Amino acid sequence: MNRLYQNTLALILTIIFVISVPIIALYAMGYRLTRDIDDTPTLTTTGGIRVNTRSPYTIQLNDESPVKTPFLKVGIPPQELNITLSLTGYQSWTKKLSIEPYLVQLINEVTLFPENPQLTDIPNIVDAHNIIPIPNTSSILYTSYTPQNTGLWLYNIQTQSNIRLTNSLDLKGSINQDYLDITFDNTGETLLFKTSIQNSFEYFVITQVSTRPTLINMSKLLPYSSNTNPVEIISLDSSTMYFTQGGHLFQILDTFSSISPIIISDIDYILINQDIAYYTKQQNPIELITYNLIDQQQSTQTLPIKDSSLQEIIITPNQSHIFVLDTTKSAWFASLSTQSREFIPIKQSEIASIEIDTSSKKALIHSPNTLSLLYLDTVETYQNKKEGDFDKLYTASGNNIQQAQIWQPNPEYMLFIENNNVKVVEADTRSTPNVYTIFDTVNNIISIPLRNQAEFIVLSQTNTLQRFNFPIRTS
Repeated sequence: MNRLYQNTLALILTIIFVISVPIIALYAMGYRLTRDIDDTPTLTTTGGIRVNTRSPYTIQLNDESPVKTPFLKVGIPPQELNITLSLTGYQSWTKKLSIEPYLVQLINEVTLFPENPQLTDIPNIVDAHNIIPIPNTSSILYTSYTPQNTGLWLYNIQTQSNIRLTNSLDLKGSINQDYLDITFDNTGETLLFKTSIQNSFEYFVITQVSTRPTLINMSKLLPYSSNTNPVEIISLDSSTMYFTQGGHLFQILDTFSSISPIIISDIDYILINQDIAYYTKQQNPIELITYNLIDQQQSTQTLPIKDSSLQEIIITPNQSHIFVLDTTKSAWFASLSTQSREFIPIKQSEIASIEIDTSSKKALIHSPNTLSLLYLDTVETYQNKKEGDFDKLYTASGNNIQQAQIWQPNPEYMLFIENNNVKVVEADTRSTPNVYTIFDTVNNIISIPLRNQAEFIVLSQTNTLQRFNFPIRTS
């Protein structure tokens, strides 16, 4: 090959490179060559859509032919795009998304819910009451009122085994004995409850709950009569607990066998979180005191509540934020990472409960007729959010939302009961959030993640304990 030929080839390749690189770059940035109404070539900007799912759903865009997911389409002109994800036997997911220049809309947190889920009775449980999930386990707690099974029971969903924790008659109680103020430690292996025995409240701890349940009566350790001075359990672990009585804070020590002197006095409300006490005083209910139980250091801050008292304090799992709820059902939140701790009002009235997701990035705000999400951190997924952003997810026709929780298998969905119907609403607020009805005529429901499945434990209106599960399909 002579030098002239080599130089000519190099020149041609250079020209091709110089021309193609900008074209490829423009294409990657979403530019497309189209024709306008006068048939004149025009360079326009486009967007795209990407759908990631672990199992294949059928996806349909506008009136196009359906295809299977996962799915990627780019070069879409700016427009409103109707999207439907479907699967035989499941309720469809629908959304109208705006295709914008340079942006690929991402769909990757979709779970489809069954159309006609069939509940099955849990065997050997015929009269269940007051079901409670046990933290960080696959078990639930329930009370039985039947004569031969009266008492407190532990049911392990994974092994389908029952463990009897108390016998109401052995405690000198009645067949339909109620167990109140049930509190668990973080492992779910220690629980505390109070119950009325011969017209007097007694307090018990059960250790080694799932293996060798051991019952300890702590009533004799209490400094005052529980009939005239109610006890409030503040925190519990495997060998110690904090409680208040008569406005004082005490600690039970030495595997629930001894009691400390008074730690703090004149208490109106208190929460203990990782050796930090947050409390208000009886004479000054609007001043929040932060007290370190280890080094006994404290600081104070004025709460935003004015004509009411503090009802509840909530600390996020990662200690990033604090919530305060007053007796008028108004709430505020503040960052614990800043010195000022400026309390910001939550834009929702008559707040019944606040639940924080395990990542501490969002809070579910539940009112009798409204469910909303408050974002506590930057979230960069299919919809970008920052601290303080607020989304209204669902509004009921009346004050009929009885119970609400973040759905444990996929925190992109909120589980709630409305008029005894179990429903789910998604957190995706790009256009109207999807709402699904799953069960009807339900008194109570617990959702527990179990392996790769969504596990529902349902208490029917006949006090029958039932279950249903289906595979979780996420990105």
